[in-house]
This record gives sequence, structure tokens and C-alpha cells, in this order.
Amino acid sequence: MSKPTSFTKRLDLLVTHFDGYSAADVVKSVERLKTAGVVSEETLMELLMQPTVPVSLRLDACWLLPRIGLEGAECTLITLLSDEEPRVRAEAAMSLGLLSNDTVVDSLLSRLKTDPELQVRLAVVHSLGTLSHTKSAHCLQALISNPEEDATVRADATEALAHVDADGVIDALLSALQDPSPTVRFSAAYALGEQGDPVALPALRVIADTDVASTEFGDVAARAAEAIEDINNRQLLDDVD
Repeated sequence: MSKPTSFTKRLDLLVTHFDGYSAADVVKSVERLKTAGVVSEETLMELLMQPTVPVSLRLDACWLLPRIGLEGAECTLITLLSDEEPRVRAEAAMSLGLLSNDTVVDSLLSRLKTDPELQVRLAVVHSLGTLSHTKSAHCLQALISNPEEDATVRADATEALAHVDADGVIDALLSALQDPSPTVRFSAAYALGEQGDPVALPALRVIADTDVASTEFGDVAARAAEAIEDINNRQLLDDVD
């Protein structure tokens, strides 16, 4: 039996950071990669960049990349944003959000503007929300206001603005609160609550009192009521300080 390398030990250590079903999934992913011959950073990178490798293995490797602190992970993931396989592009976009590196924002924005695949755009929006960089505000606002865009993308773009500190964000969220899509309105109420600006209170009160729509995540009115409570609680804390 071959002696474990420092790389494979890092893979085994990664498993200890997950619990329950997540840990079981990680174990399976790591074992698949080991079976495929991934025993070093070099073999991991080689597997990732080979389009003839089964997509499931490439997705495992892409998921792993930002979680074990490999040097060069950012450049590799940015390259994979242009991969021919949409699932790989989507996984690369999700993984870039985990790097917490503002330098990846431009690459994500470029992909968002050009990629035709829904799953990829959703993954990019998710990562932009995680990073919450000011420069993503304009593009996310444009998505929300585009009636030809998929409603799920528009709702996720609305939520992604929850922690973005930029001019026009509150106005965009207030407009989204009037959107025909209940899911967009739900996301707008959530994002306004996270933003914590009391200027949103009158509009949120109207939604809490009058909106009868439900989404898979809950009632729009209930979400608006929670946002009102969040903003009021934040004001109380600010008064104490």
C-alpha cells in the first residue's frame, strides 16, 4: 500500500470539517478523486482541465479546489468559467465565491453578461451575493429590472444585493418590492431587512398588510413583516450605542 502524501492527508482532513450527510458526500467525493488517481495538486489540476474526464469527477475536483487552499485555485477556476460544459462553469462560479477574493468579481460579471445557461447565471449571482462587492451592484440591478430575464435569476439577483453597499441599491430593492413576481418581492423584502435602512419601512408595511402571495420560501407578507422587525431592532441597537 502506498504511503499517504501530504496532499491526500489534506483531503482526509477536509472530511472532518463536515457533519452528517454533508460529511458522507464529501467522503464519496474524495474517494472518487483518489480512485481516479488524484494524489497531488498536479494530478488534481490535470484532471480538472481534461474535457474527456467524466463530468462528475471534474465537478468533484472543482468543488474541492477552493476548500483545500491550493495555490493557483483562482486562475484555474476563472479558466473553467469558459469550459464547454455548463455544469463545470456553474461549479467554477460557485467555487470562486468561496475564495472571498474581490479580484474574481470582474470575471464573474463578465460570465453573467454572456453565459446563456440558466444554471451558470444562477451560480454566478450566488457568488456575487456572497462577495457583495460594490462593483456588482449595477449589473445585479440591471438583471432585476430586465423583464426578459428568468424570474429565478431576478429573485436571486435581488437577494444578492442584501449586503451590497452602493448607490442606488435601496431604490432598486424598493422597486423590486413592487415586482409582478412574488419570489422577487419576497427576496426584495429580505434584502431590505438585511440592509436595515428605515427609509424602506413605509413600503414594507404596505406589503406586510396587503400582499397575499406565497412562494416556496414562505409568504411575502410574512417576509416583509420580518424585515420590518429587523430594521426596527437595528434602530434600537443604534440608539443604545
